[in-house]
Amino acid sequence: MVQLMELSDLTVIIPFRNEAEKFTFLLGDFQKCVSRPHMILFVNDHSEDKGEIVLKNQTNKEFEFSVLNLPEDKAGKKEA
Repeated sequence: MVQLMELSDLTVIIPFRNEAEKFTFLLGDFQKCVSRPHMILFVNDHSEDKGEIVLKNQTNKEFEFSVLNLPEDKAGKKEA
């Protein structure tokens, strides 16, 4: 028998690099969801745009998310 998991039991990890323009839409889509993951982790892969600032300045936090930075000696979405 297959046991289904609830979305609220999951953590979503989203690696990003220079994708600031996508965050407003992405966060808006998460806000529209009836059911959300327990936590959303954004992992910054050494972005050169203002993606981290855009995320951290979100004032409407209807759901929990965190922004982490990839260490200097690591790079790429697989590492993130």
